[in-house]
Amino acid sequence: MARVFISLTYWLSFLLGTPTNLLSLFHFSQSRHLTSSLLHSLMNLTDLVICFLVSPLPALTNLADLSHLSWQSVCYVWYTLQMIAYRYSVFLIGVVSVLRTYSVVRPLALTPRRRYLAMFLSSYVVYLLGRFTLFLLNDLKPGYYHPMRMCLIVTTASATHIYVWMISDFVETLTPMTIMLISCTVTVLHLKRAGINHRSARKRKATVTVAILTVVYIVFNLPYTVDRVIVFANRLSNGKISVYGYIYRKSPAIYHGLKSTFVSLQFMGAISSVINPIVIILRVNIISKLKNGYRGTRKSYMSSQAFQSRNLETRDL
Repeated sequence: MARVFISLTYWLSFLLGTPTNLLSLFHFSQSRHLTSSLLHSLMNLTDLVICFLVSPLPALTNLADLSHLSWQSVCYVWYTLQMIAYRYSVFLIGVVSVLRTYSVVRPLALTPRRRYLAMFLSSYVVYLLGRFTLFLLNDLKPGYYHPMRMCLIVTTASATHIYVWMISDFVETLTPMTIMLISCTVTVLHLKRAGINHRSARKRKATVTVAILTVVYIVFNLPYTVDRVIVFANRLSNGKISVYGYIYRKSPAIYHGLKSTFVSLQFMGAISSVINPIVIILRVNIISKLKNGYRGTRKSYMSSQAFQSRNLETRDL
């Protein structure tokens, strides 16, 4: 029953997340000259990769036992893709949150130039690609883990390489969580203090939307962050702080279920990638704007057709 629930969640991410991210991406691409629209477009594109390319594999493996297949190449491509996509999605939400907080606190300050922002965004992609290239060279290779029905790290690396990997993973998880907690707190306090004196209802609405996205990130990534803290503490204490060891000894089924869902970056990230575009669509009224745009286009087309027909009638006279 648990496997069916996990599979249905991933299928929901694929079937609902794909069209909603496409819809949101299409909306923001119409005004991509704006910095906020560019960032939201990148967020939707990253979430689209998660929903369309990452979610189908665990959706299938949790319904059927596919352990007899050769998984090494598939797992490497899938694991690398999902780790880069999840981390870049978190990175983009953090950038949007910080920029929005900065604009709220200092409304008259200039926004960063797009050229510098593009360099900053691109540098993180280069970092992630380099990190996972080293991850391959150091024999930290993903493989299919049957009890959890997903691709995980199967390593033959030295203890030093594993330790470095865990430190970088811990820092990459904890840093954005800390930054977003501070950013969200500052934004909420400022909105509460500003009240109706905020610069405009439109900017206030945009700020609240970003705050909601930040809270969604915090809620769905906090369990994984706690998981990384527990794993790192266990490593530093040489196994003395072994929370998961205690859970596994009590019930392997509970352990695997917990690691597959509540503290799984893949599982919680898939849910978050569906919620993000839905929040944006509802807050920005994208569907209404698209309908109004279609009606406006149709009205303009009908007016032009009527104008042309009148010209033809006049010409016939």
